[in-house]
Amino acid sequence: MDKKALEAIVEMAKAAGADVKVVEIKGNESEEGNKETLPTIPLLKFEVGLEKNDGELFAKAISSNHQLGELFLQVMPFGIDINRVEEIFAPAFKMFKCCVDDLGEELKKSIEGALEDEEERIRRESC
Repeated sequence: MDKKALEAIVEMAKAAGADVKVVEIKGNESEEGNKETLPTIPLLKFEVGLEKNDGELFAKAISSNHQLGELFLQVMPFGIDINRVEEIFAPAFKMFKCCVDDLGEELKKSIEGALEDEEERIRRESC
């Protein structure tokens, strides 16, 4: 993809209302010559967040799509929209949530262990 194509994508994103800040657009040249490569365009991301609810800390799985990636899919003739991307990654997100749940359990055990250690320390100091 050349510089003009990238600039066109950026302009379309801006026209669609996306908050786009261009830092630099430069060509990618490999050692083999002027082989063009597609820059990484973010489509979907999985994140782990920590939340506190009713005094308890827990881990939360978050999935979100990226506006630029969604716009890119709309303007390119792929015939794939962001909803289809989310469907394809649904099993992966389910497994990701399982990992996040495991992390949440580890956090819970760690916090409970730390509280028990603190209670034991206070008990010993009061004797």
